[in-house]
Amino acid sequence: MRALDIPNERSSHRHPTPRMGGLGVVAAFVILLPLLWVMLLPDATNWVFATRFAIALLSYVVIAAVGLVDDLRRIGALPKYLGQFVASLIALWGGVIFNQMKIPYTGICTRALSWERF
Repeated sequence: MRALDIPNERSSHRHPTPRMGGLGVVAAFVILLPLLWVMLLPDATNWVFATRFAIALLSYVVIAAVGLVDDLRRIGALPKYLGQFVASLIALWGGVIFNQMKIPYTGICTRALSWERF
């Protein structure tokens, strides 16, 4: 397994850097988020929300899988963009829509879709 990224002329680092550092983050996210959702959210029995949550999680896993394949095989930009596009289509198909973004602990909320005002 190619666990180290050896720098070249296009690299932003000068020393060999470990790859696949995101695997731990992905594993924690995929395991803990559903557990927290079931334990803490009052909507845990809402099947529409549950379906959208599962589809959003699936989209996240697709993005993580594309990153893992890139770490292992160094795929080009086009396959990465196609993987992101597929993940976006999965989310849209499942009705996952983010229409606002909240900055935690600030009370600031921005609208993500500027065309919804029309």
